[in-house]
Amino acid sequence: MTRRRMSAEDRREQLLDVALDVVVAEGFYSVTIDRVARDAGVTRTLIYSQFGDLAGLVSALVDRETGAAMEGLAEALAPVPDELDFVEIGEALLRAMVAAVAQAPRSWAILFNPPEGGPPELHEQIAAGRALSRVHVQELLTSRLPRGVEDPELTAHLNQLLGEELVRLHVRDPERYPLERMVRQIRESAAGTLAAHPRRASR
Repeated sequence: MTRRRMSAEDRREQLLDVALDVVVAEGFYSVTIDRVARDAGVTRTLIYSQFGDLAGLVSALVDRETGAAMEGLAEALAPVPDELDFVEIGEALLRAMVAAVAQAPRSWAILFNPPEGGPPELHEQIAAGRALSRVHVQELLTSRLPRGVEDPELTAHLNQLLGEELVRLHVRDPERYPLERMVRQIRESAAGTLAAHPRRASR
């Protein structure tokens, strides 16, 4: 029986998967044309025909993984119900973010803990994604802060940073930092803000 030949698109995805395996296990420094060819069981020529050179391979990998993560991020930052208060929206955003991470765990592992040797575009795309997240999340949090908060922008910013760090810890070690532990912490932090300013902001 003749073995079905892999399409160019499927082959490209296979090679990127192999490169990702190397990055996750050993870092970007270990990604070479020879290594990917050997692990994938293909010739160097095939890799060159797909990506041009090593820089093209790494760039394609970064684009794919950051794209998958950003797609999940967009879903996590979708509009939330108006009835959620400051505590509830913090929890909702945290849970949504963790769900997004679960859809592409290795992509997010690279974003939260960039392996050694990552190309400049990786760090640029990480910064762009975080900027998008921070602007949207801070707007949501600020709109639900209680009246009387002296610096709502900074308060929302600090709570957003806490949420981001909690998700990062969960990604790094989910057994030590399970979701419900992270949720309790974000709720306690937000509740402390409300306790200090009992009058809720009007909507």
